[in-house]
Amino acid sequence: MVPIRRLTTAAIAWAVGVLLSPAATLAGPGTLSATPAAAPGGVTPATTPASLRGWSPDVAAAKDFALAQPGRVRFHVLDQSTGRTWDFRGWEKVNFASTLKPLLMATYLRSSKVRDRALTAADRDLLRPMIRLSANTPASTLVVRLGQDAIARTAKAADMGTVLVSPHWGTTQTTARAQVALFSNFPELFPTRHREYAMQLLSSIAATQQWGIGQVEVPGRWKLYFKGGWGSGTGAVDHQTALLQSGERRLILSITTTGNPSHKRGKVTLKGVAQRLLRNLPE
Repeated sequence: MVPIRRLTTAAIAWAVGVLLSPAATLAGPGTLSATPAAAPGGVTPATTPASLRGWSPDVAAAKDFALAQPGRVRFHVLDQSTGRTWDFRGWEKVNFASTLKPLLMATYLRSSKVRDRALTAADRDLLRPMIRLSANTPASTLVVRLGQDAIARTAKAADMGTVLVSPHWGTTQTTARAQVALFSNFPELFPTRHREYAMQLLSSIAATQQWGIGQVEVPGRWKLYFKGGWGSGTGAVDHQTALLQSGERRLILSITTTGNPSHKRGKVTLKGVAQRLLRNLPE
C-alpha cells in the first residue's frame, strides 16, 4: 500500500478528462481543456520514467464540485514533466490578494542590491512573515520600495503577462493561468544563492494557514510549496496556488474563488477542488 501523509509543514490553489489535441484551444467561458502544449517557463513535453503521463487530475469531479459551490471557482493545472494542462475558467481575472506575495519575494531577491549578497536579518524579517504568516505590512513596504516597473519585469520573466500593481496591491489583477506560470518558474526565478531560502519559506506556511490544499492527503514523496490569498477574510476572495514536486515530477495548480459567503466556506471549496484534482496521485 502506498504510504499516505497529510501535508502540513513541508508544503495547492483544476477538459472533462478527455485529452484534446496539441492544437486545441479554449472554446470560451466554462470550457474545460487538457492540452499537451509547451509549459510556462520553457519546459517542453517529455516522456521520462518520472513523468505523470499515466495520471490525470479528476477535472470532471472538480468541475462538478466547483459548480455546486455558492461562489465562483476557477482552476488551472500543469503537469510540468509532460506539458499537459487542464483548465476551467482559468483565464478569468481576479484580485491577487496575498498570492501577490511570492511575486514580491522574487522581485526583491532579484533586485541588484540583494541578488548577489547574503541576506541580512532585516531581509529575513521582511520575507519570512510575509510568506509564512501572510503579513501585509512587509508586502506594503516592498510594493513601495520595489516600484511597479520592477514587479512588472519579474512577472514578465515568469511568463505571467502584464502585471500592473494597484495602489491597493491586493486588488491587482491576476488569473489562475498566470499564477501557475509563476510557480512553474520556481525555483529558477530566484537568484541561485537565494533559491533554497525562498523555497523553504513556501514549504513552511504557518500551521494556522494550512487549509485547502494543505489538508489534502497525497503520497508521502510529494513535497508541497504553496501560498494562499484571502483578502479581508470575508470569503469575497479565497485563492491558493501550489507546486507539488516528487523527484523530477512537478505538478502546479491554482484555484481561485470569489463570492464565497464566508472565509470558512471558501476554505471548504479550496479543499474540495484540490482533493478531486489530486485524486489517485501516484507515489
